[in-house]
Amino acid sequence: MKPTPGTFAGFIAFALLVGFFSGIVPALHFSKIGPIRALKGKEPQTKRGVGFSLRKVVITSQFMLSLGFIMAMVIMVQQYRYSINYDFGFDQQKIVNVDLQQADPQLVSNEFGLLWFVPLISMSSHPLGAGDVPGMYVKRVVNSDSIVASKMSINENFITNMGLHLVLGRNFTNDAGENARLIIINEVFAKNMSPDDASGAIDQVLILPDKREVRVVGILKDFHYASLQSPIGNFFFEYAPENFNYANFHLQSTNKSRAFMEMEAAWKAVGKGDRFKAEFLADQIRDTYAFYNNIIKMWGFLGLLAITIACLGLLGTVVFTIKSRVKEVSIRKVMGASSESLVYLLSRDFLVLLGIAGIVTIPSVYFLMELTLQEAQYYHAPIGAFEIVISLAVVLALGLTTVFSQTLKAANTNPVDNLRME
Repeated sequence: MKPTPGTFAGFIAFALLVGFFSGIVPALHFSKIGPIRALKGKEPQTKRGVGFSLRKVVITSQFMLSLGFIMAMVIMVQQYRYSINYDFGFDQQKIVNVDLQQADPQLVSNEFGLLWFVPLISMSSHPLGAGDVPGMYVKRVVNSDSIVASKMSINENFITNMGLHLVLGRNFTNDAGENARLIIINEVFAKNMSPDDASGAIDQVLILPDKREVRVVGILKDFHYASLQSPIGNFFFEYAPENFNYANFHLQSTNKSRAFMEMEAAWKAVGKGDRFKAEFLADQIRDTYAFYNNIIKMWGFLGLLAITIACLGLLGTVVFTIKSRVKEVSIRKVMGASSESLVYLLSRDFLVLLGIAGIVTIPSVYFLMELTLQEAQYYHAPIGAFEIVISLAVVLALGLTTVFSQTLKAANTNPVDNLRME
């Protein structure tokens, strides 16, 4: 989508507004300083605790945003890994899907079947487990009620090639005429058709939207035929060569480059001039969840931006606090205070702020991300301690490094130099 003049006007207005407040706030602050106090380098007197309380709120808010974005990013990384490594219930490693485009499925099967690294070739209308599968209403002949079900078109070799498991019944045969009148369903569909005994679904007759009557001949163990965003529902395989869009087979070769060169050569004989398109099923499934990568990049950038601003703000506040307490630190050190105790004294308030940011942010982000994942994906990775610990460790490491870099320096300064200046 191209930016409109209104978009540019909004950015300009936002920049002017930020610039105005960035200039007016410090201007009003320093305008209260009298000439004598300004020459001495002292700040104006305000109500006790008001100025520093505002700084605390700002710093805490910045670290809450930083922790929130980083935690959300880590959760999404885990979700992406969980999705691509999920057990879909079928073989996906070394399965190659060749896009048929305009090629004749039978010619492709004959030509690719001659390749030494293709033991068995099958056909399908969709890549299994990658993306959505079309749904439809089918009608039962027994009681004429309609059932919503998803379907894919396959040939007789597909179930074997994909490593799917028949629980009851049989597979399609080499008789194309008979196969056109048969379907194979999953366990969920079988239980919906025959709640008391799933085996009762065998030999039941269904009417498809094209008025074709088909008979159930097999029941497959449940598998994820679509993406993990939706639960496993009613599903069936039909035999419909006119719907075949992909040729599928196990690639039994360790030299992938050579195998693809031979496949491309075989494709020229049947491809009708179209460019050869083939992809591993595992890559197609991974591409289905590529949107997680976009979210990770965006939230990662926002998290980096937020924590950079937070650390800069914290650095400025620490420097200001140390400067205002330099006399106190020097006297304590002369009186025998150790460097460790002075570091703790100067860092204590900032450690409390980081702790508050964690206490508020972690449960908020946890419940928000749980709701988001439930809406986005039915099968999602649970949020565990790992995501929380990693996110908190990153924020604390950066925050504490910022604090200790200044407090250690102040605690190890020679007190005589500071007291002489006073």
